[in-house]
Amino acid sequence: MSHLPKPKTGLIGLGVMGRNLALNLLNHQVPLAVYSYAQRECDDFAASLESAALQGTAEVTNSLTNFVASLDRPRTILMMVTAGDAVDSVINDLLPHLSAGDILIDGGNSHYKDTMRREVMLKERSLNFIGTGISGGEEGARNGASLMVGGSLNAFEIAKPVFAALSTEAKGEPCFGHVGSDGAGHFVKMVHNGIEYGVMQLIAESYHFKKHQLGESNQEIAETYAEWNQRKLRSYLLEITAEIFKQQDTEADGDLIDVISDRAGQKGTGRWTVDAAMELGVPVPGIAAAVTERQISALSSIRQATKSFAIETVSVDKTNQNVWNHKLENALYASVLLMYVQGLSLIQSASEEYDWQTDLSQVIRLWRGGCIIRAEMLESLVSAAQEKHPLHLVLTRILQGELQPCIQDWREVVAASILNGSPLPAMAGSLNYLCSLHTAHLPLNLVQAQRDYFGAHSYERRDKPGVFHTEWTSADTDG
Repeated sequence: MSHLPKPKTGLIGLGVMGRNLALNLLNHQVPLAVYSYAQRECDDFAASLESAALQGTAEVTNSLTNFVASLDRPRTILMMVTAGDAVDSVINDLLPHLSAGDILIDGGNSHYKDTMRREVMLKERSLNFIGTGISGGEEGARNGASLMVGGSLNAFEIAKPVFAALSTEAKGEPCFGHVGSDGAGHFVKMVHNGIEYGVMQLIAESYHFKKHQLGESNQEIAETYAEWNQRKLRSYLLEITAEIFKQQDTEADGDLIDVISDRAGQKGTGRWTVDAAMELGVPVPGIAAAVTERQISALSSIRQATKSFAIETVSVDKTNQNVWNHKLENALYASVLLMYVQGLSLIQSASEEYDWQTDLSQVIRLWRGGCIIRAEMLESLVSAAQEKHPLHLVLTRILQGELQPCIQDWREVVAASILNGSPLPAMAGSLNYLCSLHTAHLPLNLVQAQRDYFGAHSYERRDKPGVFHTEWTSADTDG
């Protein structure tokens, strides 16, 4: 209505996430203008407003020009469009209509380097660009998500009411925050997703152990996961896993889990995490194993063909099922904890590389509510991050105390699985990560010697400083 003041907040993109974020804003009495390039999405949203009891007012616009004109300055525009070229396209369409000081927020899963590029380009035009990671899926978008915000601190302060309205709370603290400049928000969200890949894989590996080594039924597995979810492994992902094993198939008799294909998809953020880790020289073997296993899952014909291998296996003693479940609980806990540590180490390295000054303890607090990887163990990680060990999180007093009681059980579970011919790549990867960090002298002295032998790449010595090269004896022999 014309006598009402113009809203300062606009939202572009009314897909599942955009629509629910818009409803969330309206529920928090944020006056809003919305637009979608898909007219059907605009029509559906307008229809939903008629049946929804919302506090705020929304103007559903029919063109990008009218959308921008409907907003009061300085405008804050949240873009919820597909990551990649679509974001650049929307920005280019908006540019002729924007004014100095306006704020564009990219709430999609954009690559952090794209965000850095866009932030520089828009700053040259006196516009603000905020790359924001949003986690929580459809439910979080509607009822309160976890938001990891990057960009200028000044722009963040201006847009803070939008983030406050969209976020949830945990332990009495809001689950939104500024994690650094330019691409920091999308980097943290990318790593969040990489950790998500890892934790999902770890839970799947524990299921494989229980199903194929302990011979448990789906009902027994559901009961165990529900029990574990009342203790130190309490988390959103374990909670929904327990529910999954209770679900009956509506198309046929039996449990739904047994008819779901073992070929898992991925949208790319896990691979981006591994790529960034390789680029920054940060080891993330657990996350890398999770990404690799999804890739292997697509090779179904090869996996069926290799059943012809005659591999001897050693089964675990099923009469000690309770003992093995206790060991598995400890192994899963330690592995998941190390999955977070790997991701956080990557965020710390990126913060140093790009001068983001990211506070790890704040990042962890943002993950305690609304997001997919929320878990009870994050409280221990907050304390560990606040301890600020100068070398590595895993060396903090807090995490050493958490990991030490689990290590022997963790080793036994991985060893038993290998002897049985069952894959536990993420669990073994995280265990090997800890073992390597715990090894004072790795055998990479031999690798250094090999590199110097065939390529004269030189090597360092333990006993004195400097760089050395040796004229190695020829490998050719007469015998």
